[in-house]
Amino acid sequence: MKSPNRRDAAAGSDSGPGERIAAQVYKGARREGTYLFVPARDPFARVPPALLEAMGRLELVVEVELHRERRLAQQDVKAVMRNLEDKGYHLQMPPAADARHGRSVH
Repeated sequence: MKSPNRRDAAAGSDSGPGERIAAQVYKGARREGTYLFVPARDPFARVPPALLEAMGRLELVVEVELHRERRLAQQDVKAVMRNLEDKGYHLQMPPAADARHGRSVH
């Protein structure tokens, strides 16, 4: 039986992202609406240096425990968890906006 306080994802799981991942979310100084999700444990170990440089100064926004039932405002939590497991980070870009009409473009 798995511990309910488990903080790390299951390695090699075929059913998608692990149960829970403790994460930190940082916002970048260079582009409004850009956020970097990283694992709370060893947060920047796998983030490419070029990405860190491109984002500029990072400010911690929130520490959060991700799990499959959690809802995120603009991202699919399963995709975020999968990226944290596979790549060691998840980059959230701002939605594209149509400047003439002030609405998001998909």
